Amino acid sequence: MRSAIANNFYSGKPTGSNPTDILDSVSPKEFLSYERSTMPFLAWWTKFPDQKWENKSEPFLKSLKNLYRDDQAQFCIEYPVKPQNGTGKASMTDLMIMSENQTVAVEGKWREKPYPLVKDWAGASENRKDVLEGWLRSLNPSVRIEDCESVEYQIIHRAASAVISGQNRGETALIYQCFYRKRTLDDPAPHKVKIHKFIETVKPKNIAIYFVTTPLELNLLDEKKLRYNKVKSDEDLDTYAEEQYAIEAKEAIRSANVYKFGASTLEPLLSAEE
Repeated sequence: MRSAIANNFYSGKPTGSNPTDILDSVSPKEFLSYERSTMPFLAWWTKFPDQKWENKSEPFLKSLKNLYRDDQAQFCIEYPVKPQNGTGKASMTDLMIMSENQTVAVEGKWREKPYPLVKDWAGASENRKDVLEGWLRSLNPSVRIEDCESVEYQIIHRAASAVISGQNRGETALIYQCFYRKRTLDDPAPHKVKIHKFIETVKPKNIAIYFVTTPLELNLLDEKKLRYNKVKSDEDLDTYAEEQYAIEAKEAIRSANVYKFGASTLEPLLSAEE
């Protein structure tokens, strides 16, 4: 089985840069705290073949492992998909995996603040409603914007990005991976509730959705490492300090000294046939 850090990892689109190490393709700002989801997400996926699972017999898990054996599969970090209608920023998926017959979008979560609901994001803006309409059309042409006001907007454009990227590629799936610490108040359940709300409201077509929970513990408890958590905003650091923090964090991830991951659980939430 090949390493997760391979020649077919890309930063952005497959036509973009092709780093020898995916950690080097990520902005230094993402390494300011060991409790940002980007950090455990990269640490986990760069060691994917070594990760443990509770439900090893889950069919989709076998399919996912096969992607890592496929030398033609493309693994794209921060994969951009532009709005299909209106004008706005691209949706940036944490990891988009694409092969000839399969597309899998993966979004990592840990302690991020809640993203806005459709009603709060769109407001009275006609352009934002146009953008939203474009995403929804990719998922279910019959769903109306007014029906989705209580759905988290990010879930809509992440799912739409997977469907759009998976056109003419066979099966399409979206994974939400939630990290949590057992000894803290971390709770993946609210994330799953939001995804269920999206499924029940939008009723997306031609996409399977999975919910993965991954327990972890921090191995680094000394003051030097925990200083990352004291950074309140990007403005607290100058460029040099930011880059030095990133270098230190990347080395810790490469040496597997930051996180200790437990066995993940994969739960199907929606099949592509539904």
